[in-house]
Amino acid sequence: RIEFMTTMQGMIEKSVPMMMQVPALIPLMKENALFVAKAFEQGADGVLVGACLEFGTLQVRNLATGGGNVAHALPAADLVPALLALDAEVALARSDGAGGVRERRLPLDGFATGPFRTVLEPGEIVAALRLPAATRGWRAQFRKLGRVLKDLAQANSAVALDLAGTRVRQARVVLGAVHPTVVRVR
Repeated sequence: RIEFMTTMQGMIEKSVPMMMQVPALIPLMKENALFVAKAFEQGADGVLVGACLEFGTLQVRNLATGGGNVAHALPAADLVPALLALDAEVALARSDGAGGVRERRLPLDGFATGPFRTVLEPGEIVAALRLPAATRGWRAQFRKLGRVLKDLAQANSAVALDLAGTRVRQARVVLGAVHPTVVRVR
């Protein structure tokens, strides 16, 4: 298992052209800072920042991971709408049984098939979350409604716009906690 994790870490650290990559296995408290820094650096605007700031209590953020939030497939997940609005993909990994790592990448859209159900295969984990360069310049925001601050969302949403001056070239609206999975409105 240690060899698998070491090999997988090497896979995560490989550069991916035209993608912003966030390791999915570190606690969100650290990842929160990473998401925020990368979001501003890459121009992903407020959507990831907003989702990270709304994500659970301090105690939860100290243990939770972005990969766990995605793999849990909770319809009220906070990071998933933001990631889906920016057309994220998930990098999945598992041991190949010979000391190496088998990797596959899937679009986040369709990863969850129902509440707490995903397309993960036995032994697979979410190793990284990747955002395409094409969405870096988009303007985006995240909003959440809950009973109290830091509670599970009663509803949440992310909106991302590809602007050309004052013209909207593309728009993405994603809703959470209103359907069995987080859903992109089409």
